[in-house]
Amino acid sequence: MHRLESNILHHAKKQREQRKYFINDVLNAGYNINPLTCLNCNSQEVTFNQHLNDAYCSECGTWQDESIK
Repeated sequence: MHRLESNILHHAKKQREQRKYFINDVLNAGYNINPLTCLNCNSQEVTFNQHLNDAYCSECGTWQDESIK
């Protein structure tokens, strides 16, 4: 692999790693974005429920939207 190609791949990977999506991003976008990050424990084990418009973290067991209890 050429140096330029490896440099491009490195920057693309780093950019993907830096971006974290939260429940607010999904609600603002109007569609599901993966992977979601938990607001409480920073885990990526978050599942979005379209019927509730909320996401659940399986690591810490919390719903991401505080208005739904």
